[in-house]
Amino acid sequence: MNKLRKYLNNRDLLFNEITCEFISDYQRYMINKLGNGQSTASKNLENLEVIYFEAVHADLFEPAKDPWIKIKFTRSKVTPKAKLTLAEVERLATLDLSDAQMLNHARNIFVLMFYSRGMRIRDALQLRWMMVKPDLSRFVYTMNKTGKELDILITEPIRNILEQYRSKHVRPQDYVFPFLSQNPRKLEHHKLVQSWTAEINGLLKELAREAVIDKPISTHVARHSFAEVTRELTGNDIYSISAGLGHSSVSITEGYFNKELKTGADKLSQIVAPVKE
Repeated sequence: MNKLRKYLNNRDLLFNEITCEFISDYQRYMINKLGNGQSTASKNLENLEVIYFEAVHADLFEPAKDPWIKIKFTRSKVTPKAKLTLAEVERLATLDLSDAQMLNHARNIFVLMFYSRGMRIRDALQLRWMMVKPDLSRFVYTMNKTGKELDILITEPIRNILEQYRSKHVRPQDYVFPFLSQNPRKLEHHKLVQSWTAEINGLLKELAREAVIDKPISTHVARHSFAEVTRELTGNDIYSISAGLGHSSVSITEGYFNKELKTGADKLSQIVAPVKE
């Protein structure tokens, strides 16, 4: 990032300043001013692109359009995003973590995110009991990233997790998970969410070792894993998966995997965790 700092004269760069024009100008600067080769300039752009989309996936920034789509540069081999199989998710869900409270909380939020149709970490952290029906049949929340409301069927794995946190003392405004209730440094809300997301990602790496899963797990893996598992189980029913994930268009879902499809959102929940009568 030293080249970028020099290009910016050490000023801060906002995500909304990263436009197609900015990227092209920076690319020309590296090649024409610094004398970098095409592959070196491409590698630097790739690093910036990774940071950019990590911010997008963490819901820190919502781009109006993809500024990288018209940029031509030599990409190094892309590492596919990690996705867990249903068996691996179940392995995480059944780990005995009775003596490891924080690992248990991290595991529970990840598993709930997976079974809740790939819920995003920001939404899961902010899930409150007022959003959950008293009979634990469904919960409704508004996606922070898009403002779209999702109505989630509570299947057995979700219910098992909710029952761990529900007590007679719980209030409607209380968070389901205890993370955001802990703020000893008095951080602003969005910074608190970022801080706990980073903390949970660290705990998930430890959980992967405990469950003998040789994949780099992060909170966003729950979403991609749900998409991949349901793709396999529905025979590529991309339209229902798109609806289940709450995507605004099928083209976004196609970015998760380029295949095709056909069923219903509740059906997806029931496929990965059948509802018991």
